[in-house]
Amino acid sequence: MDEIYGISLDRLAEFGAKYSEFSARFAQQEAREGFDQWLLTQGTDSQRYWQAHNSWLERFRADPTGRLYATFMAKSAEYSTKVHFGDVRDMSQDTQEGVTLDRYAALTVAMAKPGIDAEAIARQHGLTDAAHWVRVNAAWSRALSEDSDHKLATQFGQLYQKHAGPAFAEQQLQATAAILAESNKPQDLVSEPSQPDTPDTLMQKLSSSSRAERWRAARMLAHAIDIRVAKDPAYRAAAVPVLLEIIERHDEHTASDAEDAARRLMDIGERSSDFRGSMQRCLARAEDKLAALKAAFAPIQDKAVPERLPLQARMQAYTSLISSLQGYLADFQEASAEAIGIGASSSGASTPRKSGGGFGIALVAGIVLVGGALALWFSRKNATEATLNAATTAADSAALAPSAAVVNAAAPTSASSAESAPSAAAAGKAGHTIKGHHPKKKP
Repeated sequence: MDEIYGISLDRLAEFGAKYSEFSARFAQQEAREGFDQWLLTQGTDSQRYWQAHNSWLERFRADPTGRLYATFMAKSAEYSTKVHFGDVRDMSQDTQEGVTLDRYAALTVAMAKPGIDAEAIARQHGLTDAAHWVRVNAAWSRALSEDSDHKLATQFGQLYQKHAGPAFAEQQLQATAAILAESNKPQDLVSEPSQPDTPDTLMQKLSSSSRAERWRAARMLAHAIDIRVAKDPAYRAAAVPVLLEIIERHDEHTASDAEDAARRLMDIGERSSDFRGSMQRCLARAEDKLAALKAAFAPIQDKAVPERLPLQARMQAYTSLISSLQGYLADFQEASAEAIGIGASSSGASTPRKSGGGFGIALVAGIVLVGGALALWFSRKNATEATLNAATTAADSAALAPSAAVVNAAAPTSASSAESAPSAAAAGKAGHTIKGHHPKKKP
């Protein structure tokens, strides 16, 4: 059986039920301390348990079938019943209207089948007629509704499942798995707009109630700002907070969106402390996430299970995100060091000027800048970056108003690209080139 940090799925369910027992009996701090001490008697400790817990959750969320999580929930229910109701007396022989709880459970299973003859079923189970069944059902239903501590209901559920047989248990598992599989899918997806976006329409979408639409608009608007199609400062003021939101609030489906948002902010020259703080928090969270994903992936890396490929894709997305954030944060540090150096040289002692070197240095600098700009322009002219159409080449023309620029449909539109192309961000974007990190392409 697969184990993560030495804890199998079955043990995870058992430990979770035990933690719920401590939580039911004690205050939060006391419950946590008691649970930690109990874990030591089971050959593990609190740190390993919570690491395993988080990594198992990553594996559950990566399972497109939902079946793994459904299986865990079924196991958890079994352990929870033992923990919370293990000392409850056996009520299977309690009666209502002359019928025991055990027989009532069997009758309920039989009466629930389609196309049955209620009269015949009632007689088969020792009742006088169908009317007797109606009275029995009403009496036991009333007793179950008055069961405030759920002891009776729990035993009825166990008896019902016993009489329904393995097929019923499998049916319940499949139904639960279907619900969980749906919840594991990326939520709030947006489709390609029917009309190309302009900076003004993108700015309007920044207020959308749809997170995916809001995030897509911010990333595309930042690109329009970067290539000087959206020149009004209001565009930048509106886009930056949403880009920071992407970095702060991304999930396993949108890690590549967070990486793209950070890159867009670097492209438009954002160097605020808020941006740096967001990247630092995002980096710490991404590193923790990647560690959990790797632990979840390790036991199944060579197994043909449904969650293996999604986990692998998510690891690639978070690896790329971490690499980019580390580079951008290094740019921040180097830029700060350079600013301090410039300030010191301007306010301190002047340096001797070499005669005759001014024009030559300026010429060389000009060649480097022009050559670098052309090289960077060619490196960034790809399908992913071509998010504004023909207006890109006319952006600097006084005849073209920024509001008339149209955003091309070739831009990245998915709210979650981690699943479909987890390594695209690392392979296709304009990466860290200047100072080993991030390019600045504007002349």
